[in-house]
Amino acid sequence: MALPKPISIATAERICKAHAADQVIIYARTVGEGCGEHVTTYGKDKVHCAAAARIGDAIGRQVVKPVEELLSRAVKAEQELSAHKAVHNIGLPQEGYRELVWREAHEFYEAGGFDLVAHLERQRAFSHKTFGPGARTKGVIDHIRKELAEIEAQPDDIEEWVDVIILAFDGAWRAGWEPAKIVEAITTKQKKNEARKWPDWRTADPEKAIEHLRHPIDQPDRNEGRSDVVVPDDIARILVDALGVDREKVTADARLSDDLGADSLDAIEILTNIEMERDISISDTEAEAIVTVGDLASIVQMKAA
Repeated sequence: MALPKPISIATAERICKAHAADQVIIYARTVGEGCGEHVTTYGKDKVHCAAAARIGDAIGRQVVKPVEELLSRAVKAEQELSAHKAVHNIGLPQEGYRELVWREAHEFYEAGGFDLVAHLERQRAFSHKTFGPGARTKGVIDHIRKELAEIEAQPDDIEEWVDVIILAFDGAWRAGWEPAKIVEAITTKQKKNEARKWPDWRTADPEKAIEHLRHPIDQPDRNEGRSDVVVPDDIARILVDALGVDREKVTADARLSDDLGADSLDAIEILTNIEMERDISISDTEAEAIVTVGDLASIVQMKAA
């Protein structure tokens, strides 16, 4: 059984301090062939360490088995969907294929395992059969506008909000996007939003949209002057390992979040590994000022001086 890359206790400690927590339990898992799991726990003192360790042990007993059963059902559903597609490829009518996909997705949903990709297959089959093929972009937008008006009239009605969600999904697949790509776009967008800077919601107008902070046009580019910073090999290696990017992308002016895709947990892992390898300490204030690889390299070099 191949275990996922262990998450260090130092990483758990940093998360604990960053969120003012008493205990942190991290459960990492790989699935498929050679699957395995790894639990890292941390407590701010001996009592909390012991409690976190007990919770970590309980996760293995109470969570792993149910998850494995759910994954087993998901794999079975995927195999049967693939079989249906194989039938379709040798001549099953398109409408018949969509009916089979819908039925399989419905059976999986009713079995208690919710798979968004399978659900979107189900929705697409229904929409295609009921409203016909084609983009129908203007029609979808018109319908969304009507639903938004209904939300304004009944903001506490969950069905009105769900109508907009369904219509948005409908517009996406009609624009040519497969369910798996739609789900991927959702997770990618969420990751991007989490990496952005946002204003304090407590001082924002509740009647207005809260938009992420943008650099003013006349603000000097943070990357300016960083292109001549040399990125040490050990820092580049840590970034490549943590983010799964190619070495040539790790340049001084590359932005950790926007260009290399680092999120908050990636940043914690990167800083922790650098601190351990370099035997230095990077404060939270210094960490918050890091935007580019050059920023990171400069701070590390300053610490080593």
